[in-house]
Amino acid sequence: RISITDRNAIRPFKIFMEAFRYLIHKYPGDFKPDWEEIRVVTGSRKLRDALDGQMPLEDLLRQYDKVAENFQKKAASFLLY
Repeated sequence: RISITDRNAIRPFKIFMEAFRYLIHKYPGDFKPDWEEIRVVTGSRKLRDALDGQMPLEDLLRQYDKVAENFQKKAASFLLY
């Protein structure tokens, strides 16, 4: 159970990645992700690489944050509010 106390400070993708990592390592025989589906949803193999220990999760988060920031900058001129 997770209780959110500051919804503006929450990083849902980080919570997802940490929970995902926990399940993979805690229950390797029972929790078997569909890596192809995850690749399609996330757009790359980066999450799998990070969870396999090839990249720290914080580095992956920084990459996704940078992509999101660039998107927000490009989309800003199209926003009505």
